[in-house]
Amino acid sequence: IVFGALKRHFGHPKIPFYALETFEYLCKDASHKLVYDTHRAIIESVVGFMDNPKAGAQVQENGCFILGTVAKCNTENCKSISAANGIPLIVSAMVQHRARRTVQEKACSALYELARDLECCKSIGITNGVVVVVNAMRKHRDAAQVQVNGCSTLSRLVDDTDNCRLIKEAHGVAVVLEAIRHYECDVKVQVRGIFALGKLSGRDHGNRRAIVEADGIRVVLEAMQKHFCHAQVQAAGCSALSNLVPGHKSREVIIAESCTAVQNAMKRHWSMTGVQEKACWALGELAEDTGSRRIIASRGGIESVLSSMRHHVSDASVQASACRALGRLANLNQDNSKMIVNGNGIPLLISTMRHHLAHAPVQSSACFALSHLTEASNGCKLIVKNAGIAAVIESMQRHACHDGVQKWACCLLKLLAKGGLRYQKQIRDAGGIMLIQLVKATFPDNKSLHWYADDALQALGEGVV
Repeated sequence: IVFGALKRHFGHPKIPFYALETFEYLCKDASHKLVYDTHRAIIESVVGFMDNPKAGAQVQENGCFILGTVAKCNTENCKSISAANGIPLIVSAMVQHRARRTVQEKACSALYELARDLECCKSIGITNGVVVVVNAMRKHRDAAQVQVNGCSTLSRLVDDTDNCRLIKEAHGVAVVLEAIRHYECDVKVQVRGIFALGKLSGRDHGNRRAIVEADGIRVVLEAMQKHFCHAQVQAAGCSALSNLVPGHKSREVIIAESCTAVQNAMKRHWSMTGVQEKACWALGELAEDTGSRRIIASRGGIESVLSSMRHHVSDASVQASACRALGRLANLNQDNSKMIVNGNGIPLLISTMRHHLAHAPVQSSACFALSHLTEASNGCKLIVKNAGIAAVIESMQRHACHDGVQKWACCLLKLLAKGGLRYQKQIRDAGGIMLIQLVKATFPDNKSLHWYADDALQALGEGVV
């Protein structure tokens, strides 16, 4: 009955939407096979309607909406839509009805959902989808939803390297920046636009350069200041700054302003784990050299990271980003190391290793941070006193196949071993030598990791073969 209604009234502005809602309701408690078969039938019907040369704008709009909704369910549906030639039909609908705002909205949304699958993402670029999305944003400058959906789609299309190049050639950066500037009071546009800038700059150096040259960092900072109370804007802003600021020619000024913006976000949204994770990561990325580390520390960046760790003990993502930030801030900086140690950073790092033993990024980042804190006054002593050796050994045992954990664990054990015979004995008694030797056996072709392991063995007085 529902399929019959869908087929008879596919060009109706409302009935296809109601039909889709009915399908979703009927499939809610159905078997996987029934849901799969239903989605396949919907895809085949919709593609058939859209492929009709006589199909009008309303049919294309309905088709894009339904394909996007079905694609959102799972990647299997994305592959089915692609196999049924759905992607070229969506792109064709955008070209054929370029003046119709609602077609552009629904089509961009459909491409966004399809791009979650990497092969579909590639297909969108091959079928000229990147250029069509950018053109839609340019033509419908005064349609906020087209800008939102367009920015979202571009942020997902950059997962394919060729698409990054196509976005650069189509001047996609300029279109995204224009959307952010034009809709400075629209939170949705700000979030999606700034997120797109972050993805574009993180995936492709050319797009990053285009954003920086177009004063994109200033656009992000102004958006964060204007939408101070909106957590998603702050999270997107921190993420974008992570990719845009490092290496900037006016580094000191930009670092100072970015650090202030990131810390303001952390203070205002202290309970939001998403903001805290992105902010800690941003501070770690900003700490790229001695001058940057000094600026961040002088503006309270270390205290902010430690506070975030204390407030979000159970969130592994926050802890991993925070540990990494502390390690980068302490690197080759005695003053920062001292500040972290005085802020009880060492017990905090070891505590988070115990709390998140199963989470490899936390273990790797914590060992990384502790390695840089061994140079601080009483650094080694505090690590050993707080059962740091046992924590590292347990981490190596639990994550035997994770090269990042093994690398920084070996580095930390080497630095602790240099602290004296007493520490060497504790590492030996805990089975450290056997675990370090196991690293070389587990990763026979990883020369860099072998170097860390050999260094640790030498520090422990073991001969290296």
